[in-house]
Amino acid sequence: MGIEYFGERIKALRDSRSLSQQQLADRLCSTRATVSAYERGRLYPSVEKIYAICKLFDVSADFLLGISDHSEISMYRLSATQRELVLRLILDLEQENEKLELD
Repeated sequence: MGIEYFGERIKALRDSRSLSQQQLADRLCSTRATVSAYERGRLYPSVEKIYAICKLFDVSADFLLGISDHSEISMYRLSATQRELVLRLILDLEQENEKLELD
């Protein structure tokens, strides 16, 4: 993966949220033509726009830019109680995996 997949990633993220190019452009204070150019790989956004895109879709810049294939889970929008539940679930799953490895 690399920067050549940037446009595909933006389009996939936009489609996953059922946003039109115009709706994404509005959220980024941009134009539909600019979003289209991003998706076709004819134009790359500024650092400020990359930040805005990452924040909007809750993905890392590494994922967006093709440095990583892993879209990390961000928990900053969750309440403290919700974060605690997610962490407990992860610990439970890790313990279950350990048990399966021992069997």
